[in-house]
Amino acid sequence: MATPSSERPNYSWRVPLGASLPAEPASQRLIAGVFIAWLVAFALKHGGSSWDVAWHFRYPFGTFEPPHLVNIAGSALAAALVVFHTMTGKAINRAGLYVIQVGFVLFIISAGLDILNHYLFGLDVTVWSPTHLLTFACTTLVLVGVIFSMLRVMRPGRLRLALGLGFWALLLDDALFQLSQQEFGVIAIDAFQRGQSSASRELLALAGSNPIGFAEGGIPHWVYPLWLITTSTLVLALAPRVLGWRWAATTTAALYLAVRVVAELALAWADFPRSFIPAMLIGAAFLIDIAEQRRWPPVAISLALVALYYPSALLIGRYTLMPRFAPETAPVAFVLLWGGYAAARWWSQRRERVAMQAV
Repeated sequence: MATPSSERPNYSWRVPLGASLPAEPASQRLIAGVFIAWLVAFALKHGGSSWDVAWHFRYPFGTFEPPHLVNIAGSALAAALVVFHTMTGKAINRAGLYVIQVGFVLFIISAGLDILNHYLFGLDVTVWSPTHLLTFACTTLVLVGVIFSMLRVMRPGRLRLALGLGFWALLLDDALFQLSQQEFGVIAIDAFQRGQSSASRELLALAGSNPIGFAEGGIPHWVYPLWLITTSTLVLALAPRVLGWRWAATTTAALYLAVRVVAELALAWADFPRSFIPAMLIGAAFLIDIAEQRRWPPVAISLALVALYYPSALLIGRYTLMPRFAPETAPVAFVLLWGGYAAARWWSQRRERVAMQAV
């Protein structure tokens, strides 16, 4: 019996150019191995980047410092996988490969621009610099291409779900990585004010007469709550829809926070600067999953998220140092969430109407 076209995996799109290239579809074992390798590549890149932020809250910039070497190892593995997909056409979707290729080329360009920026203008401690933002955006683009391809070529099952959740946790890390400036900075500033700074003498010398502004990177305080709430909601709300599991948002947030806790313990063991961990994400993710299952209206889910985030931040702030979560940003957060959810609901209903009319 023939397999229905809707269930037939798109294993390989490339037309063989010669007898040396195999024409048969790649096996599911090969596909699984390739995407496990992608997960390792992104884990190295994200791990190296997180360590890099902690490193730069202690030491000045250096091209071949240990965090950069870890990141380079992840990039090298990713490059090998891009070459493999491009040369063989296996374990990949055509559209996904185009996204990966464009993202990777832009990433190489952005990495070169970032190194040039450091050498021309000195230490660039802020995560929010244009070259850093471009690098994160390119990494996210590659990750999106990998996720899209995996969902197209890999058969549904526990392994695909597990890999999907791992990739989605990395996507959440990409979305929130910019906030590491504030999450490391608030603890570094407190240590400096108490005369217990972990920054090296060279770094303090570069900070000049305004070390607090240097650590904050010139980013307004209202950015932290609005960025955290809107970007995390976007990523978490898409998780159950894309991965097809009703607890995908909660599990994604739990994986992300678990990795952050492990990284924090490793930094503490190595005596590196510490970071705040946004624990309120787990409650927000659970609320998003419940709202998706029960189809809450946009205004209800937006109000519920704002009512969860701000009191949670107030409670957490009583027990640990954290970036400012100004209450006056709550109305803005509500409007942004409501507008986003309303637009998504309108688009979903419109697609449903178009589908029904086509039938």
